[in-house]
Amino acid sequence: LGLGGGAMVSGLHHKCHARSSFRHRRASTGVQGCVITAVEIDPNMVRIARQLFLGVDGAGADMGAGIADGMANENAVKFVVADATNYVLHDAQEGGFDVVINDVYDQQGVMPPRLRDARFYGDVRRLLGAGGLYIVNAIAPAWGPGTGRGDLSVAVAAMCEAFGKENVEVKRTGPFLPGFPQNQLVVGTKRLDKKISEYYNLA
Repeated sequence: LGLGGGAMVSGLHHKCHARSSFRHRRASTGVQGCVITAVEIDPNMVRIARQLFLGVDGAGADMGAGIADGMANENAVKFVVADATNYVLHDAQEGGFDVVINDVYDQQGVMPPRLRDARFYGDVRRLLGAGGLYIVNAIAPAWGPGTGRGDLSVAVAAMCEAFGKENVEVKRTGPFLPGFPQNQLVVGTKRLDKKISEYYNLA
């Protein structure tokens, strides 16, 4: 959720798609490898990302100048021009995702209030398969006070409410300087019901 310039999509594709193509197949679609759905509200950002990182124009024609050469594969990367909230609530397939990453910020660097609400976290949880991850990128210091610290606390509290405290962790990134905002990843895991896990010996 939130494409920006497409750097995250490019990185995920190169690290995950080719490596998983031979061992990961979705039973519902038969598609192999890591399939990425990039949701972005601004069509201009989608166009720029396709040009810079995929080497294709808005119509899908190969421009031959992509930073991520060979990435223009519609089976591997799907672009959706939509509001993230509307997509999650109305368009996304329930249980159809292994990982959802929330990196939605406005021009002032603020995440929209609706996406910070615990109810939205619960809506995202419905989209995950068993063992799926919801990852929220919170811009905040790794420790100590500073800009974004409150946003990190809000993200952790909302994730705990939606996923259960025992299923939430924060992956901190450096440099570990007090008051220096960095990408802190709040991760919630959708666990199977304990009784189901025990019944199928998955615990």
